[in-house]
Amino acid sequence: MKQHHEDQPLIIVAGGIGITPFISIAQMAVERQQTVTFLYSTKHEKDAIYFKHQVGRFSDTQIVDIMQKNGIYLLAGPHAMTKYWRNFLKNRGVADSSIYFEPFEW
Repeated sequence: MKQHHEDQPLIIVAGGIGITPFISIAQMAVERQQTVTFLYSTKHEKDAIYFKHQVGRFSDTQIVDIMQKNGIYLLAGPHAMTKYWRNFLKNRGVADSSIYFEPFEW
């Protein structure tokens, strides 16, 4: 069964190459006027081309500040990053069904 989340805020947390799958998702959400919060971090400034981003990891406080009731959370990036934020969100009451992630495990 296909889920529709167009009426829910979209919160994207990406690290490094994890941004790739989210570019078109964010663009589509903006086109349909869905609320989007997009956080992107890289290890080095040279790694983030064309995006406003943060060098280094996001703090717990930064994530708490963008959390939204009924939000859909998309996570992608290094395995340790996605694992950490997935557990972080779950420990703060976000349902598994509201967290989607791509761990980039090879």
